[in-house]
Amino acid sequence: KPEITITLNENNTNGEKIYSTFDPIEGSISIVSRTDTKFDNLEIAMTGVGKTFVDKLSSSSAMVGRSEAIHRFLKLIQPISDNDIPESRVLKAGKAYTFPFTFVVPQQLLPRSCSHSAISNHLREFHLMLPPSMGEKLGESLEPEQVKISYSIAVKLTRTKNSGKKSTIADGSRKIKIRPTTSEHPPLNTDDDRDFCLRKDKTLRKGLLKGKIGALVMEASQPKSFRLPAAHEPQHATTSVRVNLRFDPDTDDATPPRLQNISTKLKVGTFFATTTRQDFPKRASPVADLTSDSAWETLSLASFTVPAVEWTKHAATASISLSPRPESALSTFSSVSGVSCSGAPIAPSPSYHDGPFYTAHILVPLSLPTNKRFHPTFHTCLVSRVYVLQLALSLAGQTFAAPTTLRLPVQVSCAGTAAGMERQRLESVAEQAWAEAEEAMAPRYVGPTGTEMSQPQRTQSNHSLPPGYE
Repeated sequence: KPEITITLNENNTNGEKIYSTFDPIEGSISIVSRTDTKFDNLEIAMTGVGKTFVDKLSSSSAMVGRSEAIHRFLKLIQPISDNDIPESRVLKAGKAYTFPFTFVVPQQLLPRSCSHSAISNHLREFHLMLPPSMGEKLGESLEPEQVKISYSIAVKLTRTKNSGKKSTIADGSRKIKIRPTTSEHPPLNTDDDRDFCLRKDKTLRKGLLKGKIGALVMEASQPKSFRLPAAHEPQHATTSVRVNLRFDPDTDDATPPRLQNISTKLKVGTFFATTTRQDFPKRASPVADLTSDSAWETLSLASFTVPAVEWTKHAATASISLSPRPESALSTFSSVSGVSCSGAPIAPSPSYHDGPFYTAHILVPLSLPTNKRFHPTFHTCLVSRVYVLQLALSLAGQTFAAPTTLRLPVQVSCAGTAAGMERQRLESVAEQAWAEAEEAMAPRYVGPTGTEMSQPQRTQSNHSLPPGYE
């Protein structure tokens, strides 16, 4: 059996290289056979495979079975010139044959990688994005054992029998790690999702068994994503969230509560299934699905003591400005006119009765822990990684009251390497030049215009399909 060795050209002294979108993956394979070996085909490929399993549990929490799934979503083939193939397709005994290869991490998958039905084109776009490597247990990567997404350089040497069936003479593979470049996506529609809570109304009382003093409204919107730098750079990512507050007093002499503390946590969720997903995952699904499950971990981010906040009082008929005052630094907490993050007035609490009310806001800085390895937010046909930001606000004098808590969707996005981004820029320029050339060469009709004249249809070219896919 021939011996296959796969070598990668990795100029990285700080451990195993992690590739990003548009990064080149270069190397060579060496084949040495102990005896003269005839073959018909040599294949060098870059592959991407997702594997999941879900344990089926009985009512007594005992495992009664397991369902498994494999999704082969990527296969790029390295072209090999006939001039590089040994004469008569025979490997001579003891001679080393070397074949170089070059792959480029693609930006997206071909449509046939996601051929099942989907609730929207938006979801399908997610499913056609490259997922990150998972299941390799790289540091504190927060990965459940039920999920594995792997990329490899795979080599196969085959021979065709007289019956026409191909047999494998030798094969080999070497894993590579990929963390694709991802952008921040539009905010999620959370209207019908019980996993999130973007607004909370809470009745405030003077004491445990005493009368109420008013109602506090706390709300926030999905913050900007945590933007991770390229994989080889220090993994420091920050963002911030603005929390809007409104106090509707029960009596004219009631004053706004004193804010005491706000704590932040990040919930890391991995959804996985053994059947294809037709919608975005939801933890609180109304229908039991024995082919899917999820794994969650909660990380404490920070806890802040809230300095004195200046509440702004508004008359019942006051016109609330839709333009907030300039922001202060992330490390400071300040008040602002009664507007939400989107610029709209904060809606009153259910108990509001057309009296005066107060508004304020606090700006909360957020930072990802550097001792954990975070994957970007992604959704495939079988696996999803999501993040939920939890904000808990405690009030002074409300000893027996639970904190007012919000649960917001938040994304993690990833920047690419300098080389990958430059390659992407050049490809974008080339695509634009191709489109302009196509436009210039398109057939045109010159003459009188009229509703009876139909314009010639342009034929759609296939130049946008990336070469090398099987």
